[in-house]
Amino acid sequence: MSSFDYPRSIAVKALDQILNNDQFSNDVLNQLLPDPKLSILDRKFITALVYGVLDYLPLLDEMIIKASDRPLTGIDPYILNILRLGVWQIKFAEKIPQSAAVDESVKLTSYFNKRSASGFVNAVLRQVIRKPLRLKKKQQYLKYGMSAEIFGLYKKWFGERDAVAIAESYLSQEQKISVIYLGPKEEKDNWLDELNSLGIVTEPGILVEQAIILHNLTTDIKNLPGYDQGYFYVQDESSMLVSEIMQLSPNAKVLDACAGLGGKSFSLLANNPDLEIIALEPNRDRFRGLNENIRRLKLSQVRSLAMDLQNFTLEQLKTGDQFEQIILDVPCSGLGVIKHKPEIKLNLSYEQIIEYPKIQLDLLEHAATLVKPGGKLLYSTCTINPAENELLIEQFLNTDYGKKFKVADLLDYISNLTTKYGAELRSGLSKYGLTIRPDLIPVDGFFISYLTRIR
Repeated sequence: MSSFDYPRSIAVKALDQILNNDQFSNDVLNQLLPDPKLSILDRKFITALVYGVLDYLPLLDEMIIKASDRPLTGIDPYILNILRLGVWQIKFAEKIPQSAAVDESVKLTSYFNKRSASGFVNAVLRQVIRKPLRLKKKQQYLKYGMSAEIFGLYKKWFGERDAVAIAESYLSQEQKISVIYLGPKEEKDNWLDELNSLGIVTEPGILVEQAIILHNLTTDIKNLPGYDQGYFYVQDESSMLVSEIMQLSPNAKVLDACAGLGGKSFSLLANNPDLEIIALEPNRDRFRGLNENIRRLKLSQVRSLAMDLQNFTLEQLKTGDQFEQIILDVPCSGLGVIKHKPEIKLNLSYEQIIEYPKIQLDLLEHAATLVKPGGKLLYSTCTINPAENELLIEQFLNTDYGKKFKVADLLDYISNLTTKYGAELRSGLSKYGLTIRPDLIPVDGFFISYLTRIR
């Protein structure tokens, strides 16, 4: 037997880390793709394999079950991922001959010391070729790589037609990133030229003027020109809209109440370099990442504190003054970012989803006590679940804290954006905020509500 295919073996390892060790796909690929043994084409191939399997995993598993008559739990985890890769290539990779998909999958069993399973892998994949799976009407959700539970929620929230449109928007997306440029203005053109010389295609953002979209990436972002110098920060354009919507006075004091890695604060400073920002982050790993980003981007205006919002008090500040502006980007179900992290739709359960609004309302009520009269609070999520978005804001406004606030009409804010997606943005407006749907605009799903304290 000839030697195994190395890129396919990397894809199997990546799937093992993502599906069996609960890691995010982008983190895993950033770790594995810089391998010097891999060419640019290899990296593209591995990315296509991994995201292809994650996009369609429930459908692939159903095909494997039907072709093998074995429960998935009865199949060795590595063999199962080899089968998933093989089935995806057979069904979706038009440029790969079906025979090659089978043969390469069999070779991988030997590489991973599972030679005894080679006959099983060969038989299952050939059965998949001979007898294509015919889905019943009630199984149509499998076409979109979703569970019946999650797809059922989408139909409940949006109706079947829009649920299908949203689910399809998650599939087979080109892996591109958007960044916000934070370097010297006089260096921007040189930086773009350097990226272009490496074969990276750049284009302006579609919603935010300062955004730049990067296509054709073949390496970890940490290896890109300008990374070490702090010239850019990776952020989806829907998140960047926070800085476009917030109306800030010079030298305003801002609290980033759930800072994470700091992206919202950084995009604010791109437009308002004189702000004073306090960023709260209780998670140890994210706090370390936040501080690394502050150092790399040379943003001394951000003061980071390793604590959660519920334990933060004004007395911990020297002045003790309430804040003029607060950003509250709350933990959420993440149903808006499935395009980049398809594992979310595979791992999330209804029981987990219904827990988020309780956490979010508690955070919102805490943040409300820190806003001075006349000040503003921007609430945001990266989900499209109404219970975490519009319905959450409605619920908050009926609390004792919430009765001191009103929701800003965001029409004027988004009307100032130079974008061809103006109509799609307007369609997402409600009296509680702005919802961005990923099927209507090619960015992450997102929600923003801008609240003013009136007394």
